[in-house]
Amino acid sequence: MDNPKNVSEIFEAIGQNITLSAVSHQLKQLTQVGLLVSKKEGRERKYSLSQDFCWCIVKKGLNHYSNGHKCRCNKNE
Repeated sequence: MDNPKNVSEIFEAIGQNITLSAVSHQLKQLTQVGLLVSKKEGRERKYSLSQDFCWCIVKKGLNHYSNGHKCRCNKNE
């Protein structure tokens, strides 16, 4: 999250049961919907979080569920 990374760096960080090709594909899709931005540097492309997306919502959601909270939604909502 702190600085732009290339596909290999992202793959190393998350590549548990996913291929490098799949990571690349997902990065392309996330860029197309505006969650990421990419910049070509030489022969590689660096990805970073888009400043146009409200990441505070995602962070609050992750914090909420990582603290053991459960969703209390009505099934009919």
